[in-house]
Amino acid sequence: MNNKNELQSIVEKKHPIIKKLLTDISIERGCYLSRMSGSGSVCYGLFNKERAAKKALYKIKSRYPKFWFSLAKTV
Repeated sequence: MNNKNELQSIVEKKHPIIKKLLTDISIERGCYLSRMSGSGSVCYGLFNKERAAKKALYKIKSRYPKFWFSLAKTV
């Protein structure tokens, strides 16, 4: 199974802020994956605990005040 998003590496080269955002998400406690969606419309992080996701959301929002963020639950 190929877990890579080919578009992500292209976007990260052209827009370094996306790479920085994904790195910042990935280093948050409890994050086990950060990626850009296949269409490139969303950057996301997957967390093992809701509490960790909420803490990360608060920190990331303060670092990127002009970006829009939301917490969602997988089904």
